[in-house]
Amino acid sequence: MDIETTTQNFEPADTLPLSDPDALKLLADPFRSRILDLLRAQVQTAKELAQTLNLSPKKLYYHLKLMEEKGLIRIVSTRVVSGIIEKSYRATAYLFLFDGDGFRSIDSDQPSLPPGIQALFETTRTQLETSFADGLIDMAEDAPLSRQMLWAWGMQRLSEPQIREFFARFEALLKEFDLAEPAPKTDESQDFRRFMTLFPVKAFLQRGKAAE
Repeated sequence: MDIETTTQNFEPADTLPLSDPDALKLLADPFRSRILDLLRAQVQTAKELAQTLNLSPKKLYYHLKLMEEKGLIRIVSTRVVSGIIEKSYRATAYLFLFDGDGFRSIDSDQPSLPPGIQALFETTRTQLETSFADGLIDMAEDAPLSRQMLWAWGMQRLSEPQIREFFARFEALLKEFDLAEPAPKTDESQDFRRFMTLFPVKAFLQRGKAAE
């Protein structure tokens, strides 16, 4: 007999500041990022997550415990099933915000990305894969706007004045996006993930000639 023991009405926060380096490392892990994305969407038990991920629930408990300890997820209900306590989890936020330390390398001997940046890439990658798998993204040229993905990939050499001007315009556009009033949640509205970056790289070939 199932006996409901605790239930909490809980909705993830829109944003949540995060500064713990260990929490950032958890977010940077592709597998845990996938778990977190599933728990953003809805409340789920370890058994339900395991079915989606095609794993044994026992393999999830360790990850869920770590993520709960670092405040990325929380238990929202428990019930007793055949004498065993079954827990239901939910993500604590739809979007985690990192402080400046999260974007600096913690261990200079390691060539990997700083944990904050790595977490951004992994979260974006898992959500992009999910959107493709769920059919939310349509790459056809005549696809509805709510199903299109805006993307650009390229390289360009810029002078110092050009860098300053482009950065200013780039930041102004981002600020405009952040300050926009969210649209009401309707059948016609759609949530979008934004991930933009511009970073310096080594010299590259331009117009078929080696850069000096």
